[in-house]
Amino acid sequence: AGAVLIRREAAEQTPPSPQGYFMYETEIPAIIEYLDQGWEADYLPSAPIYHIWNDRGDIKGRATVKARAAYLPFRNDLVTIRRYFRGWRRVEMLMGRYFTGFIHLSAAGEPWAVLTAHREANAMLLSRPKRHVDPHILSRVYPCFEGLTLMTFFSETNRRRLAWFLGRLPIDQIC
Repeated sequence: AGAVLIRREAAEQTPPSPQGYFMYETEIPAIIEYLDQGWEADYLPSAPIYHIWNDRGDIKGRATVKARAAYLPFRNDLVTIRRYFRGWRRVEMLMGRYFTGFIHLSAAGEPWAVLTAHREANAMLLSRPKRHVDPHILSRVYPCFEGLTLMTFFSETNRRRLAWFLGRLPIDQIC
């Protein structure tokens, strides 16, 4: 999930950003809802999306991670995973997401924010009941979590992200 185009009719039927999520990782639950309403969606993993980072300021020119940019995606993903996914896939996704969330928040200097994000996700889930969605739909959006789940954590993409974070790879080569 990086760039999303939505038909007006679809957005009028299903709002594009779930309430309460606020920034980061809102595309996935929105797309799940669109697909569940019968709309179609295309996922283009080969379309490169480059995030231009101006902040490369800690030791040796390594990238820095802002706490908010690590915290909000983590919290929102916890809500999405717990709301929609079931069984082993849910367990595998949560294990990977807690692991990657801890890494991102540690890099931002706030490892214990994992606990706050967990509590906030629980509170958000109280107003968002679990949704049963066709497993085929969930299989289609699973690749959007690439690099964040346990099964994809050691992916080529994550190895490239790590090399960039350590200042060993230019930004335009992480995808």
